[in-house]
Amino acid sequence: MRLRFLALLVAATAIPAAAEVIVAGSPAIDLPASASAGSVTVRVKTSETGTVSLSAGRMTSKTTKEVLPYAAAIDPAAFAGKAGEVREVSIAVTGILFEGEAELELMDGGERIGTISVSRAPFAVSAAQEDVVFQHGYTPSAITLRNDGRSPYRVRWMMQLGVTKQCGTGNCETDNGWAAVTIPPKDSASISVAPPNEWFDCTFCEETREATLWLTLGDGLPKRAIPLKAHLRGWYYPGRNWWTLSLLAAGALFSLVVRHWVPNLQRKRELKAMLRRIRMKIDGFSHDISPDLRVSVNVEWNLLDGERKSVWTIMPDYVTLATQITQKGAVLERRVDLIEEMDGVYQTLREEWDKCPPPTQNDEIEDLLREASERLKKTQCSETELLSIRQVVERARGLVARMRTPDEAFGNELAARRKLIREELARYRPGPLAAELPGLFQAPANADEPIPVLRYALADYEIQALSICRDYLWLIADAVDAERKGELEAMRPVLVHHLVRKGWNDLRLARLLLKQFRENCREEEVWTAVNAAEAEMYIVREPQAVRFSEIVEFRVLFRRQDMNWSAARDQITPEWDFGDGNKRQGWVVSHYFLDTRKWRESLWDWCLRRFIPERFAWKERSIWVSFTRMTDGRIEKKDMALREVVKPEVDSTDDRNTRTFHEAIGLAVSIAVPLLSLLAGAEKAISEDPAQGALTVFLLGYSSESILSVFRQRVSPAQN
Repeated sequence: MRLRFLALLVAATAIPAAAEVIVAGSPAIDLPASASAGSVTVRVKTSETGTVSLSAGRMTSKTTKEVLPYAAAIDPAAFAGKAGEVREVSIAVTGILFEGEAELELMDGGERIGTISVSRAPFAVSAAQEDVVFQHGYTPSAITLRNDGRSPYRVRWMMQLGVTKQCGTGNCETDNGWAAVTIPPKDSASISVAPPNEWFDCTFCEETREATLWLTLGDGLPKRAIPLKAHLRGWYYPGRNWWTLSLLAAGALFSLVVRHWVPNLQRKRELKAMLRRIRMKIDGFSHDISPDLRVSVNVEWNLLDGERKSVWTIMPDYVTLATQITQKGAVLERRVDLIEEMDGVYQTLREEWDKCPPPTQNDEIEDLLREASERLKKTQCSETELLSIRQVVERARGLVARMRTPDEAFGNELAARRKLIREELARYRPGPLAAELPGLFQAPANADEPIPVLRYALADYEIQALSICRDYLWLIADAVDAERKGELEAMRPVLVHHLVRKGWNDLRLARLLLKQFRENCREEEVWTAVNAAEAEMYIVREPQAVRFSEIVEFRVLFRRQDMNWSAARDQITPEWDFGDGNKRQGWVVSHYFLDTRKWRESLWDWCLRRFIPERFAWKERSIWVSFTRMTDGRIEKKDMALREVVKPEVDSTDDRNTRTFHEAIGLAVSIAVPLLSLLAGAEKAISEDPAQGALTVFLLGYSSESILSVFRQRVSPAQN
């Protein structure tokens, strides 16, 4: 008995015992919707030495508790474990077709030692719309697929209607032949479905049928069916009125292009050539032309150029507009030509300056050109006015041409004036003035003889200087108080300084000197007011409301009224800076502001400008005025003494887009009635033969008299 027990004990110790096994951690397999297989590495720990035999148990859904199919492979499945040893085991799971979470049991020799969490993301792809319209013979229809998941999907698709399938260009019988599209996470993508002819049972009607969009993520993965409603429209469906109207409108538009747009392009080129020619003449003006006259013609040119762009050339009304611009441009060009002639007279006069022309004739020429300049500032000049201005310019040109030629009448006039002025001077005592200007007061020996042609200029300067001396002596003779006599005595050296030079500009300065004394306003007083800036001066403008491309007159005024017309003011030059590259000089200047905005306004800007004008203003324009004077050969300057801020506005009655918009709306409304009247006949033609009928309807819209009559009515009767 003892021997048998010892034998059994020896046999038991010879067979290795099963080791106790535990799973370390919480292993899990997470699969995207596009995968059906995955793996995980599990750490297995044996508590004692023995044999480990691993296997996979049941996989149970966490939500429904049902047992799910799968296949698993464990590597290594069996091994001899030592006490405290930790081994890594790879577990691969395939055939995972469910969506959601499940638990996979891990067994050791039939005993459960742990679980593995297995999850597969749901197929989160859906169609963004339920209804799809398919048009026979038209471009493919788009269907938007939406991905609500966090992973990108490459989805294969196939559209099925009845027994007919469409999956792109491949074979629809197998998943590999389906077209594919990649959808980013939390985004959407579109697929393009070209309907085959087999889908359309009715050529001239519309019907709705049930369709199915099949989606799959790959071979072996389940397919998802998305039901859709397919609206199938043949060539001639209940919405055929729009198709017919479109053909009629296309014919009418082609008629508009052929009969108006093509001829209007030639008119547009002619207008641009005319305005370009006028622009080149304006840019060629010299600085002798007054800035105000430049501003006047520039503004009118800009208005004509803006009006040229106010209507599209395809519009019938462009003929009327082109005629109006041509007429206005012809008048503007005549004004510009007259200004060019004036510029030529100025140039010839400047060439005569080296020969010291007679100041009387020079003054007369300046007065004539100044008169012509003032009259040319008018934008609306009649034919009679233009002829009259041309006569004034011709008189000035004639005087310039006769400056160096014998003129007996002018010589006799000079002799008479010289005799008269010397007789007047004989009434006064010249005093120190005669000693300082001996050549001027000494009477010529041949005073009674005619003045030679070569001495016209010298005699004229002598007469002008003697006239100034006479006025000076007259002021001294009438001065009763010592203060006035002292001022005149202090003035004499400056007066003699100007008269000795015998220059035209010095004669002007000498006259201004006497004028300052008579006005009792000295240059220093004016300069003191200039240095005080806004305390003594201010800027006024006319008109107050400043609009783009309209002339605005700016004027600097003194708060002391007598300074506004004083001769002392002419010794100081205001310099205007309008902040747009344009600068002017003078106490009174004209300017215009260009609209630098884009020609196309946003809808928001359009609403603000029309409905809330007080809260909508364009960018402010700052205008600065500086002052300069010459004293004792040096320049004194007061920079930025005055500032004026203006806010140019757009005139709503002259908006660049308004005329085109109104013309387009008027044409569309006018042509709607003829198109609707032609609709019945067009529908009959297209229903008999769609292809031939479409061409017939197009030609009907092109040559219809009712439509052509609308085009003629949009044109001015004078241009018909």
